[in-house]
Amino acid sequence: MLRRLLTRPVLYSMLLCVAVTPACKKSTAETVSPADSTSAEASNSVTLRYPATGVALTAAGTVSMEMAGAQAGTMSITGEAEYSFEPMDDTHLKVVGRVVAVEAASSDGVMKKQFGDIDVQSLVGDVVGQTSYWVIDLKGEDDDEMAKALPENVAKAAEAKAREAAAKETEEGEEKPAEGESPKLSKEMVAEALGSQFLSLARPPEFPVPSLIFGDPTKTMTEEKDINLFGQEIPMEFEKAYSITAPAGAGEGEGAISSLAIEVVASGAKEMSQGGQSAFVAVDQEVSGTIEVEPSMAIPRASKLDILMTISFGEMVLEQNIAMDLRYSVK
Repeated sequence: MLRRLLTRPVLYSMLLCVAVTPACKKSTAETVSPADSTSAEASNSVTLRYPATGVALTAAGTVSMEMAGAQAGTMSITGEAEYSFEPMDDTHLKVVGRVVAVEAASSDGVMKKQFGDIDVQSLVGDVVGQTSYWVIDLKGEDDDEMAKALPENVAKAAEAKAREAAAKETEEGEEKPAEGESPKLSKEMVAEALGSQFLSLARPPEFPVPSLIFGDPTKTMTEEKDINLFGQEIPMEFEKAYSITAPAGAGEGEGAISSLAIEVVASGAKEMSQGGQSAFVAVDQEVSGTIEVEPSMAIPRASKLDILMTISFGEMVLEQNIAMDLRYSVK
């Protein structure tokens, strides 16, 4: 998987950002101030959660990515997607995301080269209609095991396995790519991958786990989580800070907020082995940005986030910067 990532950055580098979704939550510790008393939380706090009854949202905006270091290039997609949050039980929602429009797509450097003879503009029509499925709790955190069990994802996995087997049979009778060349990809595979990653990045964000207190607007947390990177688990430590940057306007509800700032710093490392070779892999990540909230419904109405991730494979360093500028509305 490591080789495939380095030779197919367009299809897999977006997964680096998404990969910080924890595969297994190990421990959590909150740092709170003296103002965080039980009475204060009861009378002067806000807890953001998606409605257990479900909701349908539209996301519109731009996600862009820049890579530097071992490989360099940029890519940007501007489009619109629909997300349906459907109740599964009292604490989980099934999320169905579908690309409904792609207004612009561009790429250069190694990301453009990755497409080979496929023009990124020619993929716009094929990306529209791509669909993805997740399961989240009411905070917006993924439940990967429940998601894997969804019939739609079971079918997708079977289709992907069948395509891989068919491609392997075809490759056996064809000349293999020369050293340094990327394998040939079908237009269908590229469109599906781009649609999947646009949906993952444009998806409405997670909400903070802690309740936030007016008068003491910042709360910090430290977490240890395992992330899935290149098919292997890497232990990561996260330091998160959530700050109320704007209370709701008059008449929008006492104890509601309209803007929330997020700062996350994370790091982790592990010795990884594959194909008889091993390398020390170190991951560092910084996330900063703002989520605007619809006070009356406690759902996001906009997010503007920057995600910087640096991955070191021994002496090789790959940097990835993802910027997201999105607005959400209720369907």
